[in-house]
Amino acid sequence: MANSLSLSIVLYNSPVEQVNTLVESLFSAIGRLREHYALGITSIYLIDNSDQIIVELKNITENKETFKKHQIILSYVQGHGNIGYGTAHNLILGELDSDFHLILNPDIILEDDALLRALEILINDKSIVMLSPSAVGPYGEKLHLCKRYPSALILLLRGFFPNKAKNLFRTRLAKYEMHELEEADRAAKVLLASGCFMLVRTEALKKIEGFDKRYFLYFEDFDLSLRISKLGRLVYAPDVKIMHAGGKASKKGLWHIINFVKSGFRFFNTHGWNIF
Repeated sequence: MANSLSLSIVLYNSPVEQVNTLVESLFSAIGRLREHYALGITSIYLIDNSDQIIVELKNITENKETFKKHQIILSYVQGHGNIGYGTAHNLILGELDSDFHLILNPDIILEDDALLRALEILINDKSIVMLSPSAVGPYGEKLHLCKRYPSALILLLRGFFPNKAKNLFRTRLAKYEMHELEEADRAAKVLLASGCFMLVRTEALKKIEGFDKRYFLYFEDFDLSLRISKLGRLVYAPDVKIMHAGGKASKKGLWHIINFVKSGFRFFNTHGWNIF
C-alpha cells in the first residue's frame, strides 16, 4: 500500500529566493523518497499571510512541468491576511487525506535523504505521532529544536538576557535544550518540538484539530506538542537533517516581544506555571 505525504508552509513577506531554495530541496527529498517507497501524489500548500499577492510566488505555483515530474500538486493559499502561524496551517487541515503531514517554516533547507529517513522511522514505529529533526543554523552551528518543559526564568534568560548572564545558567539552559540527546539514538523520546519542522501523522493532527488558534505567534508549537503527545510519542531523529535560519523574538522588535510575552502567559495558564 502506498504511503502519502502532504506539506504546509506558512509565508509572511518571505523572500522569493528563500521559498525557491526550500522548494528545490523538497524536490530532491521527495525524489529520493520515491526511490524507496511507493508514494502517491504529494500536496504542498504555500499559505501566504502577506497582505498582497506576490507575483513571483504565483509563478512558482504555475511551473506545471516541474511539479508533474515530481508528482507534486502545489497550491497557493492567499487572501486571508495575517492570521498567525498556527491558524494559517489550520486552513488546509480539512483538505488533508495523507498519511503523514509536514509542517514547515519557509527558512528551511532539507538534506536529500531527510524525508526518506523520517518516514522510515514513522512507518516502522506506529507509536510515534511526531518527529523532530537534527538542525544546524546558516553557519553550521548546532540548533537544539527539542525542549523540556520551560520555566518563566529560562524563557526570559534565553530570549532577553545578554550572554554573560546566560553563562551563569548554562547548565540549566543546556538541560532545557536537551543537549544530552544521543546522536546515535534514531528516535529518542522528547516532550516539546519546534514548529519550524514537525512531521506528524495526519490522523493525529486532525484528531487534536491542529494548532490552537488562540496563539497568534510563539508557543503554538509547544502547545501542539503537549496535546498531540497524548496520542503517542514525540521523537528526536538525528539522522533527519535540516538547515534552519531562524531568529529570537528579542532580535525582532517590540511587536514580536509583545506577542512572545502574551503567548507565554497563555501557554503557562493553559498547561501549568513553572517560575524557576
